Amino acid sequence: MIQKWAASLLFIENRGWVRQVVITFDIKDNVFTITPFKQEPPFTKWLHSGVLLLCSKESKIIKVGDSLFIDEELNLSQIQKEIFSADYSELYFCTPFNIVDKEPVCETQRKLLH
Repeated sequence: MIQKWAASLLFIENRGWVRQVVITFDIKDNVFTITPFKQEPPFTKWLHSGVLLLCSKESKIIKVGDSLFIDEELNLSQIQKEIFSADYSELYFCTPFNIVDKEPVCETQRKLLH
């Protein structure tokens, strides 16, 4: 089974962020795939008014100033296209989020997607 999510920002724990991406999780192979969002892909959940956070299981706290959210734009060529869930095993949708300053706000909640 494959799950897909699209968002305007994807943060990768302690590395930075990429814009306009689709992240796919293949349950059988246990791998995340990150691709650019060029057109609306079928069977994809579009997540508005928040960001995606790809992180390890050890990352439990999301708060203002949290170091999980590094304000550095990454190019898709700088990151692996496929990320095995042994390295980054959890994907969260975080909302509300300060898009301008690229950081969570006091009210930020997270929802585990995978």
